[in-house]
Amino acid sequence: MYKKNALYICCCLISVFTILFLLFTFAYLPNRKKNGFNRHFLSTSLTKSHENSFLLETSRISGISKDRYYITGQNPGWMLILNKDLKVIDTLIFNVRQINKFLAPNTIVDSPNIYMYAGNLSYLIKGKLDKKTVDLTALKTPVFVRTAQISPQLLVVRGFDSSNKKQVFKKINCNDGSVEKEAPLISDDKAFGMSTDGTLLYDNATNALVYVEFYKNDFICIDTNLNLIYKGKTIDTTNNFDLIIHKESADSTLKVTPGKNREEVNITATIYNKQLYVISALKADNEDEKVFRTNWPVDIYSTENGKYIGSIYIPKATGKKIKSINISGNGITVLYDDLKIISYLPPNPVNWKNGI
Repeated sequence: MYKKNALYICCCLISVFTILFLLFTFAYLPNRKKNGFNRHFLSTSLTKSHENSFLLETSRISGISKDRYYITGQNPGWMLILNKDLKVIDTLIFNVRQINKFLAPNTIVDSPNIYMYAGNLSYLIKGKLDKKTVDLTALKTPVFVRTAQISPQLLVVRGFDSSNKKQVFKKINCNDGSVEKEAPLISDDKAFGMSTDGTLLYDNATNALVYVEFYKNDFICIDTNLNLIYKGKTIDTTNNFDLIIHKESADSTLKVTPGKNREEVNITATIYNKQLYVISALKADNEDEKVFRTNWPVDIYSTENGKYIGSIYIPKATGKKIKSINISGNGITVLYDDLKIISYLPPNPVNWKNGI
């Protein structure tokens, strides 16, 4: 009986390892092949400055002032305030209405102002760091998914048009919620905006916005009146992404889901000092495999003309994915998805044409 059970277990283990081997061998893994581009590294190492871990689920570095870091999670009702050593010194609690109905909430801190976005409810919630109350403004637009706060009076979003079938960019008056202008800018009529999803960033140094796509090597720069300034390309060669859309209907509610996995090319991005920092998921042909596995490559572009400046590495720390990144005069601060936050000193900008 014992031998029979042992043989059965051995057969199961062999089957499992065989399946895993076949999956690894035949699965599409973008970094197992050459990706057709090289990187020019300005720095390959960063010096860790401070580190901390959280017990609460955190999702975003929502803002940084001279000596404060503002960290938020999926619940917009609270915010952690950290000092320059990344130690929690306070927790702010806000009385936000309908908080349980928020989907993927987003909070931005531009001290002393706080902006919270409930895209699925079409709300903008404004407050002050020194107050517990917030004001709610209903925005006259359907669901929106990406936001960039230009000023207390002006907001730019990417969201659905009146047909709810395609996504456009909109300039919104924050005082009354009215849409002052909208522009398509990116064509994606058949995929409900899913294949061209990305991150929307505001560069206050140039008074322009940059939209970086997640699944292709495309980004655009526009002014605050939604006029195109230029179209840019990240250095990789992923210029096409065909997304198969499946429509599922349940209880008279239409749900749209991708028909295949979406492979991220650009994980996230941030802007500082007229420079766009894009965290890439792709290995360049001139990168060492071992070094790539332990670091995230960050490609740097000029926000003024989209030109590639060079690249740096950010450590993967415990091997986890970057959830949020912020670059300021304090250095580079990274929030990882294992609830760890680490700040790094700025790299040495020697020989950088437009360095930090």
